[in-house]
Amino acid sequence: MGSKKRKAPETTLEEPRYLKQLAQNRTPVCIKLADNQNVRGVIEFFDEAFIRVTRENAPNLFVYKHDIKYLYEEPEGEGSAEEPSQLPAEPLQLPEEAAPSEASAPPKKPRKSRPKS
Repeated sequence: MGSKKRKAPETTLEEPRYLKQLAQNRTPVCIKLADNQNVRGVIEFFDEAFIRVTRENAPNLFVYKHDIKYLYEEPEGEGSAEEPSQLPAEPLQLPEEAAPSEASAPPKKPRKSRPKS
């Protein structure tokens, strides 16, 4: 006779432990919201319904947990290129030898016109 598989528990209680660890260590996190926006900051406080995120140079936010797709710890020393302070001041330029030139491009073929019906 085979043994019956047990159903996975509805909750493991690991979420509060993990959020508490992130808050105590002031670990920078990125929170991906249901509408695909990213919120970056440090978790200051949380409860069953929401997480308070403290951000630099931006207002602090209360984010409802039901609006969160997922969150992850930000790698140390790395910012996001999505933040304006991380964008380069000037657009990047390709070296001239790597840039495509019109002289090296194949000639364009003329399009044939179709008779109208």
